[in-house]
Amino acid sequence: MRDVIAGLNHFIEYADKTRRYADAEFYEDCKAEIEQLRARLAEVKTERAADLRKPFEGIRGCGDHSCLIETPDDLGTNGGCRCHNDRTKASIIVQRLAFLRRQAEDD
Repeated sequence: MRDVIAGLNHFIEYADKTRRYADAEFYEDCKAEIEQLRARLAEVKTERAADLRKPFEGIRGCGDHSCLIETPDDLGTNGGCRCHNDRTKASIIVQRLAFLRRQAEDD
């Protein structure tokens, strides 16, 4: 996935740099294609972010502002995330990750 994103970003940068040398029609075609690629890139990033949040769904954070699971919206502590010390949370997350891995291997 990183390779795809890096390739898209490289193409977008290259097309942006070379647009001044192209004729108007070709430029408009490239511009439309670049916008489509940017939109798809944003979709991929959103999909990947959603996939990365799946193992943590329904698990409450520790209430620290640096919590790895869920940061508090307002009042919280600043002592550092303590979620890794909670064996129950760790066990649930590991089971979910194993399930997602098996699901990905079956697809």
